[in-house]
Amino acid sequence: KTTVMLRNIPNRYSQASLLEEIDLAGFKGSYDFFYLPMDTQNRTNVGYAFINFLTTEAVETDCVG
Repeated sequence: KTTVMLRNIPNRYSQASLLEEIDLAGFKGSYDFFYLPMDTQNRTNVGYAFINFLTTEAVETDCVG
C-alpha cells in the first residue's frame, strides 16, 4: 500500500505550496502522484489531498512513524 490521504489541509495552500512543504519535510523524489482537489469558485483547496509513494517503506517509515 503506497497511497496516503492527507487531511485537514488549510485551504490557503495551493498545489505548489503544499508540494514544497512535502518536499521540505524530506519526501522529495519519493512519490510519483499528487492530487489536491480545488474549489475553483472560491480558489481554495477542499482540505484533503492524495499522494502516492514509490515504495511501501517510504510510507511506513516516513508517514506512519
